[in-house]
Amino acid sequence: DLSSMTNHDFVKSWREAMASSPAIALIEDFDAVFDGRSNLTDTMAARGVTFDCLLNCVGGVEPADGIMLCITTNNIDKLDPAIGTPDSLCRSSRPGRIDMILETGPLSQSCRREIALRILPEDYDIDSVVSAGCGEVGAQFQERCSRLALAEYWNKAPSSPKKPLPPIKEKASASVSG
Repeated sequence: DLSSMTNHDFVKSWREAMASSPAIALIEDFDAVFDGRSNLTDTMAARGVTFDCLLNCVGGVEPADGIMLCITTNNIDKLDPAIGTPDSLCRSSRPGRIDMILETGPLSQSCRREIALRILPEDYDIDSVVSAGCGEVGAQFQERCSRLALAEYWNKAPSSPKKPLPPIKEKASASVSG
């Protein structure tokens, strides 16, 4: 989880990936950590990964041959051009850091239908769910279907609470003071 890493943690993980190459390194929700070069997770108490540290690892002096770096983002406009931004053909402005950019965009109606059929009960009004999810990307539509399926489960469950029970707390152990 990039948001909880320090520079030391990131460099250590990157070196482990390089030692294990070929390897795939995945950084999810890059825009939740970096807006341009600014680390959004920095606090007064803790310093997160700096943009310079990230750049030096993924495209610095030492080649990262054998590592396929995948970065996901919900807002490509928050990527700094130094990491790579897409041109009109979805090629990166910085090959070697990000080689290719693939934008998935909203799901088609047939994809939404397929997801809904996998998650929702057979007797559910699939057509209305598929229509309501127009414009949503995969994760958004999957979340929509999961919430509907869970609500349907709790509505049909006989003599069950309507909400999940809270987790059982473990008994506190007795402490001995001296």
